[in-house]
Amino acid sequence: MRECYSRIYDRPTRLFRFKLYDEVMMAPLYLWHPLPFHHHILGDSQNDNGPNTALGQYCELAGLDPRQALPLAHAVAFSVLNSAGITWKAGTEEGHVIQESVLASIRRSLNSILIAGGALGNIPGSRIFLADSVKEVLNQILERLNVNVGNLVESVEVLPSPREILPEVLSWKGGAVAARLEAIQECFVTNGEWKAYGFDLLRDRRLYS
Repeated sequence: MRECYSRIYDRPTRLFRFKLYDEVMMAPLYLWHPLPFHHHILGDSQNDNGPNTALGQYCELAGLDPRQALPLAHAVAFSVLNSAGITWKAGTEEGHVIQESVLASIRRSLNSILIAGGALGNIPGSRIFLADSVKEVLNQILERLNVNVGNLVESVEVLPSPREILPEVLSWKGGAVAARLEAIQECFVTNGEWKAYGFDLLRDRRLYS
């Protein structure tokens, strides 16, 4: 049983009582294990995440269904590695060779993850759980890729929200600031460009290479 108070100026305070059942646990569970929830929503619908796309190749490597929603840890891992230009095919027996600049870019991204949104930002312990989950997923993916780099994923850090800014309004604050930056204008991707090049286009349009 949860209680909520509604206070409005010049009006009596009202008390609301709510009975909470399994939905309290199911809401955060969806972020880590979306498949049971999306089975009846997506069904066998088709999308653009085929085997020739970066996301389709990642899902095949990770043993995921590209037609379903990605678990949050996999979504973060894919974003970090794909933006660094990682190839989604298993390496040779000697392993993949990754340049130092790419390694530095991956490590910077892994230590600057920021939660923007009230759903995850308001779940106690979510930052620590997300960091541990991303680290575990990345180690599994890099092992399957046969990446020959010792201690590539040394640490993953999920940053807390800045002071006096709630997680649910953080993206709006960042968007308002970013929209005024001249460099952002060069990062826009049109619908035609996205359909023609897909995720490969993001490597040329990202802010930091």
